[in-house]
Amino acid sequence: MGLLRVSVAICLAIGVVARPSLLNCGGISDHFVVKNLTVSPDPPQRGDEITLTLEGVFDKDMASGRVDVDIEVNALSLFNIPLHQSLSFSTAPLLMRKGNQKLVIGPFELPRYVPGSLQASGRIRVVDELEEQVLCVDVDINVPAMTYEHAREAVMSLACGVPSSHITDISSNQVIDDGHMHGFVAGILDELVTEARVDVDLHLHAGIVPVSFKLPVPIAYTPGFPAGAFNLTASMPVDSKGLHNSERSRVSGVLVVSDSADQELFCLEVDAANHVEASVV
Repeated sequence: MGLLRVSVAICLAIGVVARPSLLNCGGISDHFVVKNLTVSPDPPQRGDEITLTLEGVFDKDMASGRVDVDIEVNALSLFNIPLHQSLSFSTAPLLMRKGNQKLVIGPFELPRYVPGSLQASGRIRVVDELEEQVLCVDVDINVPAMTYEHAREAVMSLACGVPSSHITDISSNQVIDDGHMHGFVAGILDELVTEARVDVDLHLHAGIVPVSFKLPVPIAYTPGFPAGAFNLTASMPVDSKGLHNSERSRVSGVLVVSDSADQELFCLEVDAANHVEASVV
């Protein structure tokens, strides 16, 4: 009996350890058939280079849809943030086209200097304009805190640069109407973009000392963002739970996106306590 109990305990432990951070929860009728959904290494660890991969096949072109997020986040061992939001979107030209698609985020390294651990669990679901499921992903991420002796300071500091020659006739707007926040960005891109890098320089203001998140994040997408005119729209309810986490906290900073030649495409200035301002540089 003792040996049986030990065996059961070992099997349960292996099952817990082996549970992937990202798990396909879709069905056979999904419009996106997942071939590969991985986090490497899994579970992710600070100090290691992390890569997220999503690969599969669309059974149709998809110009619009909605992303439903239902995730609980515990960050820095201080904040318990419920993210229950729905984001409707449309893309022109088509970014989600019938056929093979592959998205790779990384490799990137989680900041070692950020204190505390990070846990996120829940579900992300994508539906099309007919409310038919496209993709379903269960999230169960647990990144442990690093010991003090392994911590190091951030060195990168970003600012929006000079206007880009790759995007012209740029326009954008953001309004709140009938309980929803609506936004769009449009312009003309002069090159096919299959690889890019997002340089993140964000600051979480909570209490006296802000916490900084500074890291470069490479992104590769096939078949890519095509050259030519584009118009991207998004909307979400302004009263979604989790849209404003507390009066004492806000996120501010800069996101800079560059192409594979390290030329800046655009820059996004963020202040989540007030609004989001976008400028193309």
